[in-house]
Amino acid sequence: MSRRDAQGARGARGALVLLGCLALGAAALWAGPAQAVRVAQDGFGQVLLYPFYAAHGAQQTTLHINNSSNAAKAVRVRLREGANGREALAFNLYLAPRDAWRATIDAATGQAYLDTESAACVLPRPSFSGQALRTREDTPESALTPSWANEGFIEVIEMGELVDEGAFTPARWARERGACWALEQAWETHWARDARQGLRPAGGGLFGSAVIHDADKGTAVAYSATALDRFWAPETILHSPPARPESVTLADAQARVSVFHEARARFGSTEDPETPARLHGVNAVSGALMRAQLMNNFTRSEEVGGATDWVVTFPTKHYYVNETPARAPFSQPWDGLLGEACEAMTLKDWGRGGGRPGVRTVRLCHQVNVLRFAERGALEVSDEITTRITGSQANGWARLRLSGAGREGVSVSGAQGFRAAGLPVLGFAVRQLSNERLEGARANYAGLSPHKSTRSLAPSPGANPGPAVLEAR
Repeated sequence: MSRRDAQGARGARGALVLLGCLALGAAALWAGPAQAVRVAQDGFGQVLLYPFYAAHGAQQTTLHINNSSNAAKAVRVRLREGANGREALAFNLYLAPRDAWRATIDAATGQAYLDTESAACVLPRPSFSGQALRTREDTPESALTPSWANEGFIEVIEMGELVDEGAFTPARWARERGACWALEQAWETHWARDARQGLRPAGGGLFGSAVIHDADKGTAVAYSATALDRFWAPETILHSPPARPESVTLADAQARVSVFHEARARFGSTEDPETPARLHGVNAVSGALMRAQLMNNFTRSEEVGGATDWVVTFPTKHYYVNETPARAPFSQPWDGLLGEACEAMTLKDWGRGGGRPGVRTVRLCHQVNVLRFAERGALEVSDEITTRITGSQANGWARLRLSGAGREGVSVSGAQGFRAAGLPVLGFAVRQLSNERLEGARANYAGLSPHKSTRSLAPSPGANPGPAVLEAR
């Protein structure tokens, strides 16, 4: 080999070493956000969060859960009541590949029921009249109303994908209509010994929506569920017995979170030694949902029969407030006698002409809260979760500040770590107009718009913000 050839070979080897180092560095950079809980911007995930359901009189909620993947899935569905997030109903749902499941939450008789005519297997198997949500008599909390479970929010968590193993064929049973009995029997045989048998880790691909109907008003508004991806730590399978309460919850998330903020991916661990281990996964979910401010429109104009309700839901609040003292990011513990855990916030509103805003302090005391901007409501909800917002502006927009004194936020450690101010929140605004000038005709109109929001992130101690990166998909 000539000297020139030897120099060329050494140069090529050096270039390969440099490329290898760059590749390893890039892999390390991307491994953080790729393996952490995040809000899925495309709407597909392992977890779906529905910020609101309600069933009062002629108002009902239709729930849709869709499996976009080619794999059969075991899914945990849970309805939580709106005051303090108590479990009102929970069950396992076994979806076929490309399946679509639909259910209705209704309270025509006063008590709320969930009813479905979809073919997918539900365990425990519902009665002919549907599955009853818990009533006041089911709980010792004296401050709750008899219809306390008629409104709340919904969690959907994928437990794993079903696979066939020899003669044990749960994936086939999920595909075959009328084979729910076989999945039910599996809990007395194979799954009684090992609930993970015939499952592989969750693959995601769930998406969903809900529609709130009011037959008396002739209105219907719809919203999409918020999807969380990378919820589980790698290779995790957690398959719950159908009748076990509070099993497979948001607390089972992996203790890593990723958010995309100001053209940067921020990510890190929520395993804080000063925080109880039971909150490590919850803090990852909260970190993904943290917002400093919410903004939306409102109308209360009497000329058009205007009404506006803002739904403001804190999906993880009960994990923090059901002890004294409450833990960050919330500041006040749950008072079982009064039935509340109130957080004070500042609300500013502007009219359509801009100018000086109206400023007031509002107290949001429950897990699901409804801010009512007009005398009458756009939704049928209980007074317990309703906060009335008065003002002189007939139309305009408002901003609710969630960060403030006494609330410490959520901390995420690591080189790309951060502290997020505010509260973990989801929600939307429903506006309704009514045309009274059309004689003999029903003329109600309703629309729904998700809240706009801002984040407030500061680097955690020792964090290195680094260069801007794109969020891993």
